[in-house]
Amino acid sequence: MALTSGRFELGPRIGRGSSGDVHSAIDSATGAVVAVKLVDLEEAEDEVEDIQREISYLAQCNSEFVTKYLGSWLCEGRCWISEALDPQPATRNPQPATRNPQSGARNPQPAKP
Repeated sequence: MALTSGRFELGPRIGRGSSGDVHSAIDSATGAVVAVKLVDLEEAEDEVEDIQREISYLAQCNSEFVTKYLGSWLCEGRCWISEALDPQPATRNPQPATRNPQSGARNPQPAKP
């Protein structure tokens, strides 16, 4: 099945980047939950080369530290970029930063009791 906007059922927005919004979506061909970045090409006119470069890098990248690129296509003036969705992104950084109660500075890990 071709990668088209009809293949994906968009869910809620889960993020926003400099060039577009990211939504969770269901891939009707596989049933997998994926991420779809929607880039309005008219608004991102000055960034089109950067977006093309990003897609090229993602397509060539095979790393456990970079989300898997599934494909991209154009639809109604927008570029859709589909990537695997990490179901547990918090596992990459399980220790959230906190503020030091004495100095107010950010600590990379929670304060010890």
